[in-house]
Amino acid sequence: MTLALAVMASACGARGAAAAVTELRTLAGSFKFKTDLSSASNVTIMNKTADVKITEALKLSEHVAHFAAELATFDGVSSDWGDMTEDYDAWIAPWVENNTLYSNEWVRLTENKIPIVDGNEVEVPSDPLRSYVAAAVAKAKSDAGSIKAMKEIIEKTVWDAAGYQASLKALATAQEVDSSSPKNGVCVSGTSQTDATKAHWDLGAALIIGDGYHSVLGRAQKRGFEFGTIGATGVAKAYEKIMKLLRAGQEEKTCAGSDMTLHEIYERIEWQMRVVYSQSILKYVYKMDMAIASGNVTAKFHDLHAEGQAMYRVIAGDVMAKASTEGAWLNEYFRINVKRTAGSWNYANYCEARKHVVAFIKTGSTHDVKESDLGTYVDAANVDCDAKTNHDPSLELKSLAGSYYPTDLTSSSDSGALARFKRAKALGANVAHIFVELAAYVLNKKSDWSDMSEDFVESYKEWTEDWTSYKSNEWDHMTKYEFPKTRASGNYPASSTPLSTYVSDAVELAKDDTRREAAKEMIEKTMMDAVGFHGALNLLSKAQALVADGGVCETGSRNDEQDGRWDAAAALLIGDGYHSVLGRAQKRGAEFGTLGSTHSAKPYEQIIQLLRQGQEETDCGQLHEIYELIEKWLRVVYSQSVIKYAYKIDTKLKSGEMSAYDDLTAEGQAMYRVIAADVKRKGATTAPDAYTFFDDLFDVRKGPTAGSWAYANYCKAIDQLTKALSSSTPSHAVTESDIGTYMHAFHVHCATQTEHGSSSSVAALFEKVHALGAPESGASKKEVRAVEALAAFSFVVGLAGLVVGSVALHKTRRGGATAFKSSYVVHNV
Repeated sequence: MTLALAVMASACGARGAAAAVTELRTLAGSFKFKTDLSSASNVTIMNKTADVKITEALKLSEHVAHFAAELATFDGVSSDWGDMTEDYDAWIAPWVENNTLYSNEWVRLTENKIPIVDGNEVEVPSDPLRSYVAAAVAKAKSDAGSIKAMKEIIEKTVWDAAGYQASLKALATAQEVDSSSPKNGVCVSGTSQTDATKAHWDLGAALIIGDGYHSVLGRAQKRGFEFGTIGATGVAKAYEKIMKLLRAGQEEKTCAGSDMTLHEIYERIEWQMRVVYSQSILKYVYKMDMAIASGNVTAKFHDLHAEGQAMYRVIAGDVMAKASTEGAWLNEYFRINVKRTAGSWNYANYCEARKHVVAFIKTGSTHDVKESDLGTYVDAANVDCDAKTNHDPSLELKSLAGSYYPTDLTSSSDSGALARFKRAKALGANVAHIFVELAAYVLNKKSDWSDMSEDFVESYKEWTEDWTSYKSNEWDHMTKYEFPKTRASGNYPASSTPLSTYVSDAVELAKDDTRREAAKEMIEKTMMDAVGFHGALNLLSKAQALVADGGVCETGSRNDEQDGRWDAAAALLIGDGYHSVLGRAQKRGAEFGTLGSTHSAKPYEQIIQLLRQGQEETDCGQLHEIYELIEKWLRVVYSQSVIKYAYKIDTKLKSGEMSAYDDLTAEGQAMYRVIAADVKRKGATTAPDAYTFFDDLFDVRKGPTAGSWAYANYCKAIDQLTKALSSSTPSHAVTESDIGTYMHAFHVHCATQTEHGSSSSVAALFEKVHALGAPESGASKKEVRAVEALAAFSFVVGLAGLVVGSVALHKTRRGGATAFKSSYVVHNV
């Protein structure tokens, strides 16, 4: 005897001596056989004793694993495809086509018209699975483009369809009371189960459980993870239920009738398996919708489509028998010889499939199965079929005025939309990093300031200077504005890189200890404000402009490119809610008394509302109007910013001479530069000298000078901005009412060039209050009493003066209309 033969003999002897299988271990506990597999059974199943047949059933998983491994090596029409049908005949057919046991499920599979590999749906022959595999083999041998699809059909047929149908044949026979042909049932109600019932039930369990992976139960666990239907123990609920029912079936001695008879246990096992394959249908319809939207479905016989068809065919006979309308739709969808296309929106096919699958599942409601058993496919968790949206929570933009949800970027035909949106959303985090880094740089004289220029090029420039798509009027005029230089005499020439130049010069200024604070403000406000403002307007402008004008808007419809640009603009504006343009809007709202009833700034609220409206608008004219209004409220925010720093400069001028490169001047300049081009362009006739006034006021190279009185610069800033940003369309104009009043300027009265001082005593305050109460002042007695009460209870005498000044200011500027109520102070004390 050779060594090889000796080893083989030894192995055989060892196998023969091994203990017989008594139980199958699963993730949900063990299943212990009632049939003794260690000796010949007195029950015959398909011409073999039960012990032999159950042992063979346990090898089905091994055969499935072999199919999967071999198919993985097949890569062309010359692969050994014939081996697939030979293996099928040897290992799979005995459990299905050549299986003489009876079940309704198998009959339904052979009697209903179901789609085949290449052609329309036909009445399935008596060998529905073998003919399906044979057709897949023939197709793979003749069409290299179909090979991936055919491999999926073969694998899922031998793994899922064979296991499902074979197990139900065994279980159906175990619980069936009709002993006549063709049913040949073996169930007899009594005080104990017959050996035949036990053997057939054990056989069904062996086929369902298998090796725990290459079996129906293995498929159940996969789907449980994907559909969120995992129980507390980490096991899929369908898996757990099937195992409990298999054990319960071993003990049930009543074949049929009400309550949990063996027949009802059988029905419930069957329905839990139908849940698993219904989940499989939904998974592949969703994945196909994703592939279609991304442009990856270019021909028929797509592998995802074929995999879905193979999964559907597992329960196709049941679906057609119990819900023919639903089956008709699924039959049509799973014609893999037809190139699949999108529905009315990106996930229309998935939503329609779910509707039909749910209708099918509901036909089993009396057998303890319900829609919630399906769960939701993990990737489709955010698909709202009713609203026709797909909201990914990781893409949600949270704001003080509610969340902004982008359109479905994951399946956009604009392939760069998702990445662009994420970069835009990340800008706020990047700005936050810059803020922290700059704070450290100011303290450290040896900081690498040049890193700021590099950061600008890497993360900020793409939205403005590198933006090659349609540019907004605001950016176009920004590049033509000849700003005063920051380090040398004269103005910057018109340039396509105005922000890069500004940041680079600020970096150079920072290297001088005396100019570091000013440089820090210039860099911060450029990255946070100028980039966010202009980047968003570039994106919005492209989205609302007509195709004929270089935009992407076509009245009557929306397109992915339009949606993607609008959403990216929203991400730039909202950002992290603080280090963004809307973060600036909220700061200014608090400082200017323009907070709404929900404590978010009015410009903030308006912009969020308009962004949402713009998502839905299909009329280009209306979308243009929405764009104009967003622009108007952005101008309000930066008008407030300009006015704030004009006031702060005037205040500092009162306390002493300001020097060059003061941080207030630099911060004001950076804020003004955001809307400078608008001020010059729009104010060409209404305020032609406005831009020169602001250029001079915020010239960092020299110390600003006071005007004709203490707050001349502040008051002129208000006057010039409202004139420059006026409009023949009233809703587009920036007004004093929109801007509000800077909180620290309560005592400044521009019309009379008066600065109200602070009262030094309550008595003096009362005197002023009563003077305001005179009939000619326009203040009501109720308002006067309210001011008196507030002053009397105030422990800060300055607060009283603040209230009086606010009343005086607002009475004059707002025509005497309820000044007290409109005062910032009264709203916020």
